[in-house]
Amino acid sequence: MDDDEYGKLEEEVLSQGKDFGNVLHADQLEDIVENLKMQKTDYSDKELETAINYYSEHDAFYQITST
Repeated sequence: MDDDEYGKLEEEVLSQGKDFGNVLHADQLEDIVENLKMQKTDYSDKELETAINYYSEHDAFYQITST
């Protein structure tokens, strides 16, 4: 993920807004996205934000639970 892609992700997804994102490497973000895709191909922006924040806090992948 290059800087432009990261900036777009940060601006579009993170509710705190641009320049207030988690400090993760691009490969970590790619792993988070791939993990979500394996669980659910049509995950929401909110689920992505939750997964990024969960990974940032717990150093583990977020598991989508069906409700």
